[in-house]
Amino acid sequence: MKTAQSEPNFAELEKIMLEVWQPEQALQRMTDNAEEMGLYKPQWVGLTDEEIDEAVNSCRTLDTRKYFRAIEAKLREKNNG
Repeated sequence: MKTAQSEPNFAELEKIMLEVWQPEQALQRMTDNAEEMGLYKPQWVGLTDEEIDEAVNSCRTLDTRKYFRAIEAKLREKNNG
């Protein structure tokens, strides 16, 4: 009889997930779980010069606050937020 709960077997869990879901879905699910447990933090993604130009040119204003908001929105878009 088992009295203590054993640690989860992550290798076995990964194998099951890969059998049940497609590999991309399994990876996303594992990444999400790792983020929730504080084990993984996604890498920040910056903007290319072209993306900055696109964001700035979309404003068509001299109001610098609008420029900053446009760049902020583009960064959020790239960083899933």
